[in-house]
Amino acid sequence: MKHQNISLSILFTLAMGLGSTATALAQKQDTTINKQVEVVKAYRPSVSDAYKISPMPEIDDTTRFTPQFDYHIDAEPIMTGFKTVPVSAATINLHESTENGYGYLKVGLGTYNTPYGEFFFNQPKGKNSIFGVHYRHLSSAGSVKLNSTGKKVDAPYSHNNLEVFGKYFFRKSVFSVNLNYDRNVVKFYGYPDSIPAYVKNNGYGYFNDKQRLQNWRVNVGLKSSENSRSELQYNAGLHYSNFNAKTGQTENNAGMIAEFDNDFGNLHGLLQSSLDYYSTDSIDNFDNPNSNKRNSIWFKLNPSVLLCGDAWKIRAGLNTWSVSDDDRNAIFKVYPKLDLELTPVENIMTLYAGADGYLQNNNYSAIAKENPWANPRHDIRNTDYKYIVFGGFKGKISPQISYKAGVKYSKAHNMHFFVTNAAPRVLSPMYPISTNEWLYKNDFDVEYDNAGILNLNAEISYFSGSDYYLQIKANYYSYSLDSLDVASYKPNFDATVSSGVRFTQRLTGFIDVNITGNRKAIVLYHYDPLSSARPSPYRDIVSLDPIVNMNIGAEYELPYRLKLFSRLDNVFNQHYDRWLGYTSQGMRFMVGASWSF
Repeated sequence: MKHQNISLSILFTLAMGLGSTATALAQKQDTTINKQVEVVKAYRPSVSDAYKISPMPEIDDTTRFTPQFDYHIDAEPIMTGFKTVPVSAATINLHESTENGYGYLKVGLGTYNTPYGEFFFNQPKGKNSIFGVHYRHLSSAGSVKLNSTGKKVDAPYSHNNLEVFGKYFFRKSVFSVNLNYDRNVVKFYGYPDSIPAYVKNNGYGYFNDKQRLQNWRVNVGLKSSENSRSELQYNAGLHYSNFNAKTGQTENNAGMIAEFDNDFGNLHGLLQSSLDYYSTDSIDNFDNPNSNKRNSIWFKLNPSVLLCGDAWKIRAGLNTWSVSDDDRNAIFKVYPKLDLELTPVENIMTLYAGADGYLQNNNYSAIAKENPWANPRHDIRNTDYKYIVFGGFKGKISPQISYKAGVKYSKAHNMHFFVTNAAPRVLSPMYPISTNEWLYKNDFDVEYDNAGILNLNAEISYFSGSDYYLQIKANYYSYSLDSLDVASYKPNFDATVSSGVRFTQRLTGFIDVNITGNRKAIVLYHYDPLSSARPSPYRDIVSLDPIVNMNIGAEYELPYRLKLFSRLDNVFNQHYDRWLGYTSQGMRFMVGASWSF
């Protein structure tokens, strides 16, 4: 296979500033990685094991940028104004290298009673092992004024993340163990209309109740080392997680993965496989009303082959899924996978196209993380992406300017959309039902539809050595639905502008602008809630304002590995509803300091 030299620079910037970590040897969250990487095997897209809840309001995640090898643009709608942005086509470095250290301690305090704390410890790499601990806390005890009623309500939240990790290096392989714990607490503080005094006693909503989402995960893995000269590359592991909610739901997931790739003459073979068991209880099982549990087994087997030339690549294979469920018919799905890449002008332009498809597992924990105010007893169907076709081009205009542009069309069956339910208020049997006054639920149920999704996307990045960078990224979305009038809560476009600059040797700054376009929300009005038969709801469409969120910040480096930072989030003080009735916090200011040791 042809060797390719790719220069990578990965900038990790902490949420409260432009990063204040000490570079520790083999540290997981190094501030800067700047080195030459020689790619001698096929591109293998991967998804991070850890995904965190993203309830609004919040500030940026701990890392503003993540390393990424992009084979083609695979954009998804931005679901919140506070979103991390990957730098994928620029070489940037706003930090000078420092001596290798053990870790860092970082603290901050912001308006809305928002404390922040982070601790990272990494044992410097020994001859055969690495060990580390990372803990992060972010919470708020602030209040917001609801757009729907003008009433001021408490809107607290709390995020706690703990990771303990270790690796042991053999001659040709790496053994790793990771233990993760996430605890996220939110409050059902939102309401889409005037809040009735008896809303807590009618059993129809969760107003003022707290929801705690807690997740334990352990992963044990063995993979071939990057410098192994063995032709066979492998990555295998076991995992177990327990997810539970304050409202009584529990999900257990146990499984294994096995991935291999190897050269077979002119062909490069790849095989990805996984086996997962899911068990969820205390939910509404719509397939079996007599049960409050769901058990399923998922098996994935994705073989493919890669053939490369001097200026082209072809990858062809199959994505296969087998799903067995106690209360649903067994499923076996096969999707063709094809990736084509042609480089007519090296480093200047690469054309790409392909086809794909997959079965999306909408397990309980995934939906709870997508929308923490979802109906706690939700039981959501899986989404079948029957086919995905895409194409576009990418490259460099100059050594400083990189670009991408693409189009993607997906056909999805049983795509879920969050909706709000409402019914006539019933004060007591002595009072008649008034259809002019409605009682709303402030958790979210789902409606399903078959969707055709068109996504146009573009990205351009500019960098100037280690002193300045600029990235602009935009997506346009169009949904074609079979029965619903609108794609509830899906924006028609989103855009992100991210920039960082080094003013002096010690002073750096950044600015991020995240724009989420027009969105529509569906409200279902049920006219006969007392009937034994399921009522036919009337759908109403509510328009939600676009979101324009700007965050700015700066960091100043002091002697003795001390740094001061400040940041201003939501500069335009926009109180938007990410979910109907749930108004966000406005402008937020935070200051803090960090110490690397």
